[in-house]
Amino acid sequence: MKKKTPASKYPDHLVYRLYEAAVQSAEVHARWFDEVYGEINGTTPNLLREDFCGTFQISREWVKLRPKNFAMGLDLDPKVLEAGQAFAKESLRAEEFQRLLLLKKNVVSETRPKSDIVIACNYSFFIIQDRKKLIQYFKKVRKSLARRGLFFLEMAGGPGMQEQVRETKVIKGIPLGTGRGTKKASAIYFWDQKSFDPITRNGKYAIDFRLSDGKWYRNAFTYDWRLWTIPELKDALTEAGFSKVRVYWETAHRGVGTGEYLETQSGDNAWSWIAYLAASC
Repeated sequence: MKKKTPASKYPDHLVYRLYEAAVQSAEVHARWFDEVYGEINGTTPNLLREDFCGTFQISREWVKLRPKNFAMGLDLDPKVLEAGQAFAKESLRAEEFQRLLLLKKNVVSETRPKSDIVIACNYSFFIIQDRKKLIQYFKKVRKSLARRGLFFLEMAGGPGMQEQVRETKVIKGIPLGTGRGTKKASAIYFWDQKSFDPITRNGKYAIDFRLSDGKWYRNAFTYDWRLWTIPELKDALTEAGFSKVRVYWETAHRGVGTGEYLETQSGDNAWSWIAYLAASC
């Protein structure tokens, strides 16, 4: 009979470490939001609110940028917030950790103090499938922003987000513990696009992980999204009271992401694409 792998071999919150390694580029995001705010407003932002924050990796990078930066994270899942706190204690200095405020709170909330920047990354707001509820969320965000505040939404689209496909990539260097000398693992990340309804624009997606020793995390993260379009979101943001919505489109990529985003009025008809909306108060 095959022996089971001891549960103690896999550290707490490993699935969230895998997610961070596979999906997020938090330091790049934090610096880009900072730069765009400066280009638009000519000033330096300090307070960032991260909606649907998960392990609030972007917030952790935000407080590292400068000593006056503060971050607020909103999420309803206590397990993921607990994981994020553990990661923050590992990676941040004590004074940086003190500049984080984590709230187990619905993002459809007005918060104080008012933020310079509010972000909704990883297509997280796609979970809101009703237009009225979406506008309600946008209105709460606007009331939570300072006078020159910016609201960033990360979104994706194109036929590549609608087809039933399963994509994989290898991720390496995942720590299995803390401190120096900790062992590291590699894993395969699976992105599974299960279904898409063109009438409702509703899609179902999942993330799996398989460690190099054969350990599986099946349906580690599942998503039930409405794939909102850019015109729909621009109209909703305007209705919610935002004065201007800018679109940042990835530079010509021919199917391979460049990671460079520029403000534009038109985009190439890519098979799949990622874009950012920046809505001004």
